Amino acid sequence: LASSFEVIYAFLDNFMTQQEVLPKVMNKLHDSAGLLPYIKGPLVKDAQNLKYQELWRLCIVKYAADSSAARERMPELFSTSDEAGEAGAEMGDNKRQEEQGKWRAKVPEIRDLKDPKMHRVLLSIVRLIKLFSLKAASDPTGLLKTVANTVDQQGREKLLIGPSTGLVTCPNYEIKIECLKVIEHVLQTSAWQLTQEEMGWLMQYLKATGMSAGKQEEFLIEVLQLIILLVQNKSKTGELFRQKFAKLAIRESFEMLRVNCHRDVKEDSEEEKEKNAISLVILKFLQVTSRPMTGGLRRFL
Repeated sequence: LASSFEVIYAFLDNFMTQQEVLPKVMNKLHDSAGLLPYIKGPLVKDAQNLKYQELWRLCIVKYAADSSAARERMPELFSTSDEAGEAGAEMGDNKRQEEQGKWRAKVPEIRDLKDPKMHRVLLSIVRLIKLFSLKAASDPTGLLKTVANTVDQQGREKLLIGPSTGLVTCPNYEIKIECLKVIEHVLQTSAWQLTQEEMGWLMQYLKATGMSAGKQEEFLIEVLQLIILLVQNKSKTGELFRQKFAKLAIRESFEMLRVNCHRDVKEDSEEEKEKNAISLVILKFLQVTSRPMTGGLRRFL
């Protein structure tokens, strides 16, 4: 599945192949039914999200590095697979439903998802969503714009940066950062689509905690870049952010700078580079907020 999405991305990203491939894949993409269920987690409005759940099960049953250990740990997953053969076919409806209920209850939320094969699928979908937005303006057929608008109408921002079930809560930092890059493009081309609630979600990720964990510095840099775009935005969206969230952003940035300055990274050159990089972005943000055009934010510095 991930390979399919990656091939579609490669074709759509190339102008020469885009025009030939686009009409052929539009029936699958125009309503986003082939994409969005996979990034919605195991439940959608208290209903079972079968696409997400089945994908997770297949990753364990067919592609697990140690399938014998997985079988011992979760035998109910295998009892519903093709490997069950005739025994599975002879299983009564009630028994089959009972077995399925057991394994479906174990399907992890996105924030607890650790399977690298699932990560690859989710990452390929986010990259497609970003591509739809990037290419929409230059697509003479208008088909990519239709897809991009459909994704937006189905709650793109909530799916990507929602605080409880958003894809940005996934432990994989490539996915986290790619989600923010989609929002960055939205801000650069159609900032009016970002609501006050969605700005609030974004602010929840501007925290000093865990700055040295994994690629947290890269993630925080992306968050800060988005905050800078919002502060500089001259539309009503930017004005709303400056009124409601800029003061909090300044306070959190100073706290991040304080924590970052106290990190001891002398024996790790890579960590030192990351430390310096995030300090520079924080200082850039503070510099931006000190300018007159930001609506009097200097008094909060």
